[in-house]
Amino acid sequence: MGENMNKESIIEKVKKYISQNYNCSIEELEKSGLKIIKNNSQNKLKILLLYDLVLVSSSENLYEMVKEN
Repeated sequence: MGENMNKESIIEKVKKYISQNYNCSIEELEKSGLKIIKNNSQNKLKILLLYDLVLVSSSENLYEMVKEN
């Protein structure tokens, strides 16, 4: 039981870190499917997989192209 609680604690910390660094909410990370968000970097595209969620973080200049495809 202690191991399971430790695992849950780690998962919550990872979600908190992602939400703070990828400009999204923890609630969005608990959904499934594809989520495209903007980041403040230039010419950057980051892809993160979390369970059934594919999170694509795109710079402003690439956002429209990514969203279309």
